[in-house]
Amino acid sequence: MALVLVVYWFLGYSMMSFLGKDFNIPFKIGVSMLVGLGMNAFWMFACDILHFPIHLYLLLGLSMALAALLSFKNKEVFKEDWSALQNTQIGFGQVNFSWLFFFFVLCYMVYAISQKGLFWPITEYDSVAGYDYMAKMIAAEQKIKVSLFEYSIDSGTMARFIYPPLVATSYALPYLCGMAMSKIMSIVYFVSLLFGFYGCLRYYTTHLAAIVGTLFMAATPEMFSHAALGLTNLPNAAYASIALISFFIWTEKKTKSWLVLSAVMMAFTLFSRSDSIVFALAVLVWLAYYSFKHKNITQITTYAALSLFLFLAWMGYLKFVIHSNSGDFFEKTLFWDAEKFDKILGYIADFLVWENQFYGIGFWLFYLVLALNYKTLRKDMTVFLVVGFMAWLFYTALYYQMNYKVASLDMFMKASYKRGMFCFVPLIWFYIMANKKSLWLFQRFI
Repeated sequence: MALVLVVYWFLGYSMMSFLGKDFNIPFKIGVSMLVGLGMNAFWMFACDILHFPIHLYLLLGLSMALAALLSFKNKEVFKEDWSALQNTQIGFGQVNFSWLFFFFVLCYMVYAISQKGLFWPITEYDSVAGYDYMAKMIAAEQKIKVSLFEYSIDSGTMARFIYPPLVATSYALPYLCGMAMSKIMSIVYFVSLLFGFYGCLRYYTTHLAAIVGTLFMAATPEMFSHAALGLTNLPNAAYASIALISFFIWTEKKTKSWLVLSAVMMAFTLFSRSDSIVFALAVLVWLAYYSFKHKNITQITTYAALSLFLFLAWMGYLKFVIHSNSGDFFEKTLFWDAEKFDKILGYIADFLVWENQFYGIGFWLFYLVLALNYKTLRKDMTVFLVVGFMAWLFYTALYYQMNYKVASLDMFMKASYKRGMFCFVPLIWFYIMANKKSLWLFQRFI
């Protein structure tokens, strides 16, 4: 299993190196694994469409072949990364012991949650009856259209099996390697998110501030606990948050590599959960405005083509291959239901304002920083805030439009909506640490 993960990591590293030289080492370490696992889902999906059995050796062969091809074209980038690592000279006087303290605390947290996750078998209903079950079937039958679909195609009874396949295909890897359970993949996603988030912060703030922000983000109670569970929300949060942060970095740097990386990460976000379409819509709305303002449609067409390709392919697969209609969960027309609206607002107030047992101090601190920055909201990280807020509005609107035939509104809000907010946890911590007032504070005191 370790060798398989190394192959996929190197594939992701080769692809990121192919995009350019703009990514720092910690960022590449974390995001390379996410890209590699996304490519694993693409390989499996392509094999299923072409009616090739999903064999582990075939997947590894495709990955190594593409990695070798890209590596040949990216020799200079590899040399620069290696030289940067070799030239890093750390003496005793250069050691930042404060950074080391927070780093070891973070390592202990990862160790503790890994021990918990790898000790207990998968017991979460959504995974036992859905994602992990699907992963076992993929590994056993070597295809995505497994025999489960021969017995029922009703979207209510098959809801968890018609999720986009990225998470299920990654959970299938341990089973293809002969392992007894897939929990290791949740840990892999969690660690990848930590490295990627730390790398993002390093573009804006100090090493110490970046590790502190990463530690607090990782310690978010509800999200941290999911690193030991076999659900889709944490992997989805890793892809979605990196996609949006990468897009924001592009709006500042205007280098094509960041836009393409954001689009690729967004494609994998949508290939992990369909409701992530809200993030793509938020980005595309802003890009539409940007394209109109600058009379240039290159960015929006590039982003739309890359980010929506897998999502549209999966929607077509569900309709024409699985013959299942995933739209059964939503009302087809707009409507007004004051009672439903008030209930949703009540849950949002509980989750994001009154209670801290789910997201810790994150949202409280976010509101405080927003208040302190009220005079500079139009000048400091404005695009990041606007796109993030639009994504949250679209996400909330999805739950308003649901018809709740499968389960009640209360159940969906207490479970799905609450877990879906994981995608926003890295975003609020990124803003908390990267806004100009925080940077001024960190540069002087941290």
